[in-house]
Amino acid sequence: MFLSDKNKLTIQKGTDFLLVSAIIIFFVFLFWGINIINSGYHIIDDHEIYYFPSVINKDTVIQYFNDFILNDGRFRPLYWIHRVLLFYIFKQNFTLYYTEMFVLGIISSLCLFFALKNISKNSIISFLLIAFLFLGETLSIFEGLGYGALFGLTLLSVTLFLLTVKNNKFCEILSLIFLILCMFSKDNKNCSFE
Repeated sequence: MFLSDKNKLTIQKGTDFLLVSAIIIFFVFLFWGINIINSGYHIIDDHEIYYFPSVINKDTVIQYFNDFILNDGRFRPLYWIHRVLLFYIFKQNFTLYYTEMFVLGIISSLCLFFALKNISKNSIISFLLIAFLFLGETLSIFEGLGYGALFGLTLLSVTLFLLTVKNNKFCEILSLIFLILCMFSKDNKNCSFE
């Protein structure tokens, strides 16, 4: 029995819904099921959360820019802007930091899933690639709060998704902007101001 195009589309939407739900359930289990969300501070986490209050309260913006961005040894200005902005909003509430990681994990996974789906035209293969991506050692980006990898991965995932949207100039321009932001968020040891 052959299915009509309308029935195929309905089945495809149902499959996509189930796979997207599975991705979200994975992250809910990861953060709430094993209690990462309420685990608090650990030695592997970002020690700068305790260092920021003493530096930020006395430094000017120019001094902050000099200390964190120019003298970091690695050129990643958006990473530091992101870190300090989160500190101003979350202070030392680690549950909020982990919640932000949870949201970034879902955004990056869904953007990668839909980018792969747009390329391969197959939801199951896209889901399996995402599952392999977040199993094993690559899951370590969720262990600590100080890693810039998840922030950079999210920006790169959004870039890839926007690049797979066909015949849309706005998405092409937006993907270029996200790619530039990605370059300013992840470690770049080739740029130095020394």
